[in-house]
Amino acid sequence: MPIFMAEDGAALHYDVSGTGKPLITLAGGAGRHPSYLGNLAGLPGQLIIPHLRGVGETPGPALSYWQQAHDLEDLRDHLVLNQLDLVAHSAGTRRAMAYAAQYPKNVASMLLITPPTAHLTDTASYRITPAA
Repeated sequence: MPIFMAEDGAALHYDVSGTGKPLITLAGGAGRHPSYLGNLAGLPGQLIIPHLRGVGETPGPALSYWQQAHDLEDLRDHLVLNQLDLVAHSAGTRRAMAYAAQYPKNVASMLLITPPTAHLTDTASYRITPAA
């Protein structure tokens, strides 16, 4: 399993599968091993799936989404990419948005799959309540 060094010296693991255009693929789910993503139903490209601090093969402690954006920038440098094409699932979309907010010129494209959106509105979430 390949690793890259974060700016603070932490060794961070990532998985690589497929061939073609590199797609930095961010898993969601707090503490869930990123292997659940599989190949994203055959998404074309080379999926590069970083393991968050404290998840999968990367030791902790965990960092905030905002801080994890710096790890993604270190991964971009390690892979020698001018810009990242980001594919993010669920809570991983928050990491992608934090990266885009801090490094907008380093984002070529971003695909957000089922992003949690409750934090984007002041309207209560829609939910079905059973009839009495």
